[in-house]
Amino acid sequence: MDEETISRKIRWAWLAGIIDGEGSLEATWCTRKNISKKTGECLITKGFYCRIRIDNTDPRMIEKASIIYKENNIGFYYCTYKDNRPNRRWAISITVQGKGNCKKVLLGILPYIYNKRDQVNKFLELIEYRSSLGYKDGFKKIKGSRWTGWNVDPDWKPLDQDEALIKLVQDLLYLKHNPPSPSETIREANKVLILC
Repeated sequence: MDEETISRKIRWAWLAGIIDGEGSLEATWCTRKNISKKTGECLITKGFYCRIRIDNTDPRMIEKASIIYKENNIGFYYCTYKDNRPNRRWAISITVQGKGNCKKVLLGILPYIYNKRDQVNKFLELIEYRSSLGYKDGFKKIKGSRWTGWNVDPDWKPLDQDEALIKLVQDLLYLKHNPPSPSETIREANKVLILC
């Protein structure tokens, strides 16, 4: 194995550790307004998006994550914020959004992730299922037609009514908010913690 391959694996392993501890995997619904250029009609639908976010008060960590994303052609954006509670510092987040970008990150960190492995696998399953639905929010271009706006597919079913997609999102949320309980462990000094 050459040095560049080893170096790339080390960077993915580092990112996996950061996402394990400081990151969040988010899949959520959003409202989208689609206006037809042809007719001017407005159709409001429920959309779906996924994103991976890392928040920290140390910009050096975010800088390193941005370098890894950039060298792997993964799109991202930043946000700074400050919690209003007393004694809070400014924080910065780096966010990867969209199925393709999230999938690249998840596949890169998968061999190295530990705590959030179940979430990552469920997230990949969710991305694959959503990608299998094909087109955005039930709209598609009719082949052979000039692109003049969105055309509603006659077989269109809103994403927020797709039972399989709803279940995948619920499963991901369950995994995210129900980690093993510290009270259900066997703890002895100088011995490895045992999860029950």
